Amino acid sequence: MGLYRRTQTPAETAAINNFLATDPIWQEHYQRLLNLHQLLNQSELEIPSMRFTKNVMEAISHTGIAPATKNYINKNVIRGITAFLVSMIAGLVIYFGIQFTPVASHSSNLQVPDLGLDKINYTHIFNNAYTSAFMLIATLSGLVLFDAWLRRKRILNKS
Repeated sequence: MGLYRRTQTPAETAAINNFLATDPIWQEHYQRLLNLHQLLNQSELEIPSMRFTKNVMEAISHTGIAPATKNYINKNVIRGITAFLVSMIAGLVIYFGIQFTPVASHSSNLQVPDLGLDKINYTHIFNNAYTSAFMLIATLSGLVLFDAWLRRKRILNKS
């Protein structure tokens, strides 16, 4: 069948026969295994009843059915995660747009206007402690307002 069975070497067979002939513990275990093997061969397999499938299905029908996913997934959480990801992507696009400096090609007649964006030093603006504090306060304020909006909406839905 699916079991892996290794053939014994003659030396292993001789050692096992020697243990069975001389050691009473081995003899006792061997007799127990023979009795178990004989009992297993004598027993008949149980055949399930003809109503087995219906009995199982009836037992399952008495258990509670799990609610649909739309009932226990909060749509506001999904919207909040989506808004966060969209704002992060927009922030990255804006950041890389600021960092981009166009290079004029000599073979093209297209003239790119010089806006002077490469001459502006943004590091003193974004590395400032006041800017970091403002961003922290704005983020916390936004989260507090978002929480208040969700609570108000939950109260309105209950009534």
